[in-house]
Amino acid sequence: MFDRFITMLVISTALSIIGLYGAYSVGYDKGYDIKESELKECAEEVSLGCPNVTTYAVMLEKENSRLNKLCKIKAQKAAD
Repeated sequence: MFDRFITMLVISTALSIIGLYGAYSVGYDKGYDIKESELKECAEEVSLGCPNVTTYAVMLEKENSRLNKLCKIKAQKAAD
C-alpha cells in the first residue's frame, strides 16, 4: 500500500513538473514570437526612414505654428 502511494506521488510530481515546464515553454515561445514580430516591424519602419514618425512630427509642427499665430493674434487684440 505504501509503495503504491509513493509511486502515485512520484508520478503526480513528475506530471506536475512536466506540465509546468510545458506551460512555461509555450508561454516563452509565444512571448518570443510577439517580440520578434515587433522587432521586425520596427526594423521595417527604420529601413523606410520612419515615415510615420516624420509625418507626425511635421503635423505637430504645423499645429504648433497655427496655435502660436492664434495666440499672437489674441494677445494683440487684448493689448488694443
